[in-house]
This record gives sequence, structure tokens and C-alpha cells, in this order.
Amino acid sequence: MTGLDRLPSFLCVGGAKCGTTSLYEYLRGHPQIYLPKQKELHYFAAPDLLERKGGPGTRWVLESVVKDERDYRSRFADAEQDQIIGDISPSYLNCKGAAARIKSLIPRAKIIILLRNPVDRMFSQYMHLRRAAREKLDFDDALAAEARRDAQGWNDMFLYRQSPRAADSVERYLDLFGPDQVQIILGEELRGDLPGTVSDILGFVGADPDVNLDLSGEFNRSGMPKSRVLGRMIDASPATSLAKKIIPRRIGSVIKRRLQEFNTGERIELPNERRSEYLNWFEDDIRKLERLIGRSTGWLGGQSHPRLDRTSKNHC
Repeated sequence: MTGLDRLPSFLCVGGAKCGTTSLYEYLRGHPQIYLPKQKELHYFAAPDLLERKGGPGTRWVLESVVKDERDYRSRFADAEQDQIIGDISPSYLNCKGAAARIKSLIPRAKIIILLRNPVDRMFSQYMHLRRAAREKLDFDDALAAEARRDAQGWNDMFLYRQSPRAADSVERYLDLFGPDQVQIILGEELRGDLPGTVSDILGFVGADPDVNLDLSGEFNRSGMPKSRVLGRMIDASPATSLAKKIIPRRIGSVIKRRLQEFNTGERIELPNERRSEYLNWFEDDIRKLERLIGRSTGWLGGQSHPRLDRTSKNHC
């Protein structure tokens, strides 16, 4: 078997701002798992992503998207023969064509989906783009601009009301791969029992769940940038593009993370009095999602009922 014959056996398909960066950092510390040096390859979402290049900084972000199969396969060439290969790319959840492309190339792939309360997710997307100095509007003005931005082909991250809707995307993966190949993780499960949930994920992908991993650290924290110039420079700019070409990926990722941590200031909190209003926008989507996964999320104000039988949590 040559290096280019290797493909992932599992993919974490998203969603964005739902913990994929933390999961990448946790799993790459497992000796049986191989994750590429570039966290987000976006290969299976490339055709969709490249159709929506609008929005500040998007052209520079899209430069790192892997666009052809040979390049994609090459990202796993360094994996040991007995390692379990993964791809963590949050764009795969929302991009409508990604699931079918994965199914065509890797039909037996195991799919991990991380989900989050859509109100929290949409505001986290907003704060992510504020940190990167790519979003200049206040939150209400950005929401009001969404229809115009959508019509102009802005990137999905700027569509705060649209992109957190997850039910149709989850249904797409369940229909194509079946419940035995799909693992659904709620944000409350990650926060409420991080060691147990990571252990479940390891068991699902076929790795030893008893390996002691470093689960400390907070990754990809959002907040207002102390310097807009620095925020834009380190996230999506010509300087970022050049740095990726001349600095080894692992080193560049560490430098970028430390600069982001240094430049991340106060986090603006979503006013509690607005949460119920925003939550109403997503009620139908949440109820459909709960029917699909067979349990309450608790996002609509009721009691959540995560699966307490950890042996059954591998499947939807």
C-alpha cells in the first residue's frame, strides 16, 4: 500500500463553533490516531465553498481548501500503517454536497457530528468573525444584513441565522450512512462529561478509549480583538497566506494560536432577554433534530436527556 492509498476511516463533519478545534487537539494526542497537520482540509466541501467567496477575508481563508483528490490523499501519507486516520473539517456539515462526496469515496466512513444550541452557535460565529476583524457590524445590524449577504454569495460563517440550522444536515448523513455509522454529540455532553464523551468517540472510531489524553486547555476562544489590524493579519490576510507557505504547518498553528490568545480581549455576551426571541427562530429545526436523534436536546427549555448508557452512545 502506497502513501496515496490511505484515506480517513472517520470524519468529524462539524459543526462550526461546536468544539471541532478542541476535538482535533485531543485526538491528535492519541498514538493510534493520525490527523493531518492542517486541521481543516475541507476537501469534500470544496465545490460548495468555492462558490461562495464573498465577505471580508474569505478569499484568503479559501486558499487553504484542498481542491483535488491526489492532494487530499497526500495529507495522510505520513500515517503509520496501523494508525486510524481522521479528517476534522466543520464545513462538511452545512455544505449540501459534502455528504454524498464522502459516501462516494469512503462509503464505510464513520461520521462524527458535534452539535450546539443554535443561538449559542450563531453568536459564537459572530464573535469568531469579530475576533478576526472580519465582521464590523454590531450583532443586530449583522442579522439585518444577512439576506443581502446571502444574495451576494457571502461565506456561510456570515449567515448567522441560516448556518446553525442542523436538522436537514443531520438527516442527510443519517440517510446516506445509516445510524450505525453516525455518532451525534451534543455540546452539553462535551461540557458535562468531557473524559467520558471523548472515550465514547475513541471507541466509536476504533481506538483504545483508555489512553490517558491531555484534555486541558481552551481552544479557539472568541472575543473582541485588542487590535483589529493584528486580528485581521493573523486570521485571513495576504500575510497569513504567505506564512502558511513558508512556515511548517505545526509551527505555524502554534504561533497563530498564541497570537490569537494574546489578541483576544473581552467577550461580548448575548443579552439574556434576547435569547428567547432568537431561540424562536430555530424551534422547528430543533424539534426536527430531536426527532431524528431520538432524544431531547434541552435547548427549548425542557430537561435534556443525554444517553446515560455509554455503551450505546456510539450510534444515533
